[in-house]
Amino acid sequence: INAEYGGSFAQNPFKTSPPFFPEQEHPFKPTSILSEITQPIPTNSFWTNLYLPQEQLGTYGEETVVQLPYFIKSRNRGISICYPNRLKSNTFILSWFQHN
Repeated sequence: INAEYGGSFAQNPFKTSPPFFPEQEHPFKPTSILSEITQPIPTNSFWTNLYLPQEQLGTYGEETVVQLPYFIKSRNRGISICYPNRLKSNTFILSWFQHN
């Protein structure tokens, strides 16, 4: 690590001033599973879809969780695991949850 930046990144942050854009609250509120946590909630984790709401349907945690090579869905009565179906072409690969 370049000494110009003071050594370890963990010891010396790049900046301590707030960002130039305004702070705003995220539109998706934590479900009861995580509502009492005061620390930041992890994002971009494979299990994020287990606690995010699906507003259109009024459900929570029923989105597909991709843990390759499998897809996982939580249900009221347990979980469903599948090996996803795939559609391949020269320009894309499309995968979806397939009850198998």
